[in-house]
Amino acid sequence: MAAGPPHRLLTVLKRHKGGKRMGFGTGLAVGAVAGALGGRALEEGLKYEEEKIAEKVENDLAVRDDYSDYRSYY
Repeated sequence: MAAGPPHRLLTVLKRHKGGKRMGFGTGLAVGAVAGALGGRALEEGLKYEEEKIAEKVENDLAVRDDYSDYRSYY
């Protein structure tokens, strides 16, 4: 068996070469950009969630500190 791309794939690539439609390379580049933008959006979303969690923890600790003066009574 020959080690190489299947014959059908070669036929498809030859057919799209020089056409008016978007080529394989252009489609690959657009996909890469879309993937990078999607990754960036996920990163920003995670950072926002981490900040919200950190604020909640700080608020919870501040509330506990307010009651620490009364612990000696319990």
